[in-house]
Amino acid sequence: MKVLVAARREWGDARVTAVAEAHPNIQITQVNSAEALATHAGHGVNGRDASEWDVVLMAFDLPRANGHRGIQATSRSLAPLPLGVLLQGGSNELALRLMTSGAAGILPSDISPNLLGHALHLLAGGMRLSMLEGHRELTANKITSQLSDRELQVLAGICNGRQNKEIAHDFNVQEVTVKMHVRAIIRKLGAHNRTHAAMLARDLHLV
Repeated sequence: MKVLVAARREWGDARVTAVAEAHPNIQITQVNSAEALATHAGHGVNGRDASEWDVVLMAFDLPRANGHRGIQATSRSLAPLPLGVLLQGGSNELALRLMTSGAAGILPSDISPNLLGHALHLLAGGMRLSMLEGHRELTANKITSQLSDRELQVLAGICNGRQNKEIAHDFNVQEVTVKMHVRAIIRKLGAHNRTHAAMLARDLHLV
């Protein structure tokens, strides 16, 4: 996954490295100004087409980004790429305004590297979410609403370290049925595999 981040230099000094360690499949390129974001997102990097980006993150306080209007304009120019906004100490009202203006996700600037990695996967998979403290429960509810009751039960089994055969025995179903549910869970969560799905479920308190 290729992610373009536009934020102040100090935001990413250690965080980019930590995200790469927690999620080796995520490659982050960071720029530090609105002008650099326009260049990289509009024309790619080293001649690459901009469509190679999977997610773009933009800090609300990015220098000369023009705040809310800048987020709105950037979202329009990037469409259909998902735009996540890094917000420090903003209100829930502002978060809702930004999402109404086109932002796919709102993430706190001090988000942990591990949770940031999970959020990037969800955004790349087409999920709209807000990870602000007051919205995290709503985000978890929105994610779980996409899973059926049986898929949530299977996900809980995965989180408890149970194998497909054991989960199938628990619910008196065929193992092939459990495998089908596992594939659906991985797809809906934007996970790589069952282990990644379990990590995401624990970190976001989905089960």
